[in-house]
Amino acid sequence: VRYIQLILYVKSLDEKAQFLPIFLVCSSLNGVGVDIIQDSYKNFPQYLSNYSRPFKVLPNELKPIGSKIVQCLVSFHMDYIKIRSPEVLRKDGTLSITLHSEKFARPIHTKFLNEMMMASKIYTWFFFGLLCSPEDLGIDGALETVKTALSEGFMIPLFRDKTARLLVHYEELFSSFKTKTLKLSKHKGIVKDGIAKAVDSGSTHRARRTLLRQELHTLYYLLKDSPVLIAPKLQLLFAALAYAKEEIFWFFRHLN
Repeated sequence: VRYIQLILYVKSLDEKAQFLPIFLVCSSLNGVGVDIIQDSYKNFPQYLSNYSRPFKVLPNELKPIGSKIVQCLVSFHMDYIKIRSPEVLRKDGTLSITLHSEKFARPIHTKFLNEMMMASKIYTWFFFGLLCSPEDLGIDGALETVKTALSEGFMIPLFRDKTARLLVHYEELFSSFKTKTLKLSKHKGIVKDGIAKAVDSGSTHRARRTLLRQELHTLYYLLKDSPVLIAPKLQLLFAALAYAKEEIFWFFRHLN
């Protein structure tokens, strides 16, 4: 995913000529021989040209591992849906240490909280991994995972504060891509439904922020009064903070 984000980030920059001297400096710092640098330097402009349309090139690069990528992403899907649902989190008391009084002082360490801490990464894995593995979207659960990825919003993080509107690439993919066993145009409704949910995603994110304010407020005063609880509840605290951080970033990415 970092590789794909890097390619898109480079594509988004206006002054691509800046990368040529940077490439030379990095090569020399790595101790690469002069002959190799010269050969690579000749190929570098062609590399930038080839990736002017990255989603035409990247699927071919990732084709040997495409099915493994999609299977891995689909395995996260069910837990990810729960992570993204403030109603489920509230009902299950995922971020609460008072809902189940009999477990108040017990250590918490679960796979679900670990995935919650990684939720922002899982989202980018979904978005870019599925987009770059179109031949394998026939795998069970892949299309529903696409819909979930698209429903999060319109601005996709690339690097630091750099974002991009990339949903159009899914629209293009589902309009034209086909193989002997898969014709994505038959599933265009998946993209349409995902984008419709993205339009209305603001209300869902408001509900998440409301839940987070309430749970973090409770956690703050409980842990302030009883610091001994910090160690056994550390994973829960990290999950709540990671979730809050992601919601703050989402808000400012979609502010305008």
